[in-house]
Amino acid sequence: MSNYVRCVRSNLAAEISRRDLTQARAAELAGLTAEGLSKRMSGQVEFRLGELIRLARALNVPFATVVAGLDEMSDEVPA
Repeated sequence: MSNYVRCVRSNLAAEISRRDLTQARAAELAGLTAEGLSKRMSGQVEFRLGELIRLARALNVPFATVVAGLDEMSDEVPA
C-alpha cells in the first residue's frame, strides 16, 4: 500500500470513528458497497476521485479533510 493510500485511509478512518459509524454504514451513506470500501481501505483497490468526494459528503467534511497531508508527501503519485 502506498503512502498516499495510508494517508487517505487514516483520514477516512478518523472521520468514520469520530461519527461513531461502522465502515459498512459509511459506505452505505456514500453509495458504496461495504466490500468495496473495505477493499479500498485495505489498499487492495485504489480509491477513485468520485468515491472520495462522495465519502467526504457522506461524512459531512470538506474534501480537503479527506486528502489532508498528501501535499506534504514526497513519494510518487500513482498513475
